[in-house]
Amino acid sequence: AEEVVDPEELGLVHVLVQVGRELARRGEVVAERLLDDHTGGGGQCAGGGKAGDDGREQRRRDLVKVVHKLAEEGRVGIRHARTESRDRLKKMDKVSEDDVKHGEKELQKLHDEFVHRIDETLKVKEAEILEV
Repeated sequence: AEEVVDPEELGLVHVLVQVGRELARRGEVVAERLLDDHTGGGGQCAGGGKAGDDGREQRRRDLVKVVHKLAEEGRVGIRHARTESRDRLKKMDKVSEDDVKHGEKELQKLHDEFVHRIDETLKVKEAEILEV
C-alpha cells in the first residue's frame, strides 16, 4: 500500500504528479479491461464467426455494449479522481489562489488526456469486436 502524504507538505507540483499517477493507474486499468474482457485475452473477439450467423452477430453487439459500459466506468473513475484532487487543492492553506487555479487547469488537462485514451481504446475494441 502506498503511503498517503499530506498535500500541504508536498506542494502543488507534487500533488499534480500524484494525481497524474492516479489517473494513469485508473486509465490503464480500464484500458486493460477493454482489451482483455470478453476476448479471452487473445485479442480476437470471442463471438467471431460467419457473417450470416445471427447468434454470433447478436453476441458481438452484446460485447460492444459491455465494452461501452466498462469505458463509462473508467470515465467515471477518472472524473472522481479529478474531483477528489480538486477538493484537496482547494483545502490547501499555504497555496495561493492563482496556484490553485493553475492546478485545476492541469488537473483538467490530465483528465482530458486519460478520457481521450479510454475513448480511443474503446473505438479500437469496438471495431475489433464488430469485425467479421
